[in-house]
Amino acid sequence: GQSTTVHQEGEIQAGNEDQNDQPPSLPEVPSSPEQDLTDTIQPYISLQYKFADIKKPYVPGIDVPFFWYVPRSAGTSVESMLTKCHGMVGAGNKGAINGAATKPYLEVFEPFPGERFVNVELRSPKGIQRAIELDIIGSGLVDAVFASRLYQVKDVFHPPKNQGRCFTLFRHPVERAVSLFYYLQDASHENSYNQEISAMTIEDYVLSSKVESDWMVRSLVGKLEGGRVTEDDLFHAKGFIESKCLIGLTSKYSESYKRFENYFELGPSDDINCENKVMGELARTAKSHPKVAQDSETWAKFEERNQFDLKLYNYAVQLFEEQKKIAG
Repeated sequence: GQSTTVHQEGEIQAGNEDQNDQPPSLPEVPSSPEQDLTDTIQPYISLQYKFADIKKPYVPGIDVPFFWYVPRSAGTSVESMLTKCHGMVGAGNKGAINGAATKPYLEVFEPFPGERFVNVELRSPKGIQRAIELDIIGSGLVDAVFASRLYQVKDVFHPPKNQGRCFTLFRHPVERAVSLFYYLQDASHENSYNQEISAMTIEDYVLSSKVESDWMVRSLVGKLEGGRVTEDDLFHAKGFIESKCLIGLTSKYSESYKRFENYFELGPSDDINCENKVMGELARTAKSHPKVAQDSETWAKFEERNQFDLKLYNYAVQLFEEQKKIAG
């Protein structure tokens, strides 16, 4: 098949996401150390148990692709390409349109033309709980799950009957943070929270309590609501992505997407131009924003707020090279 055009990658990764790619909650900031959540080993074991080992053969029917949606990291592109071009039925946030996710039963519908989703919403605790209670995976309706709150959403899986197969796109944490700032400043997401941010410069923002801190590690260890991130958390987050996650990089989008297709045995999509059309649409709606220089104080401050995510990202880049063997 024809490969996705590469020249648009810059635009795609520059934060071209739609309404599904809002931060899963307001950016979280660690609370003071004395509020630290008690570290227990149990949660990590349960997380590992819910997902298949990446090196073991993919078993359709038992293994369900789970896209860990890191905000502002081109997740929308992957979701749209898999649903529109490969006809996969998704469970994510798009199924919540017009109150569809409040019904007492599951159904597959088209919230947007050419995209089929199950009527669930996987962003709020209430939506996630409803999806678990209605057994979305056991229903057999879902081909792929798209969610940010990996740690909470893991409970939709019931091994050994079914389990998640994690795949994701990593983006440099500072680029992601900068993109998030300009996204939150956009007046089309009017609320008091954003009004405060829209009055800030990026230099103010990075010093404020509004800025995200180590979102990726927090998502993997269940600390999105607060608590101090520790070396131990980083250790478990690295262990999870190494053994359980197929890694993609926004900086190598086409190669990453090809790996996802190969790994999940999707074959070329029916319409050879479908992926290019999707990328073209997304590129057209992408908003460009100013870049932050790598040698600037602002860049250094973003790095400071995301030390653990930086280490996780660098590890992911290394894993991307190593995983050529299993998904190249």
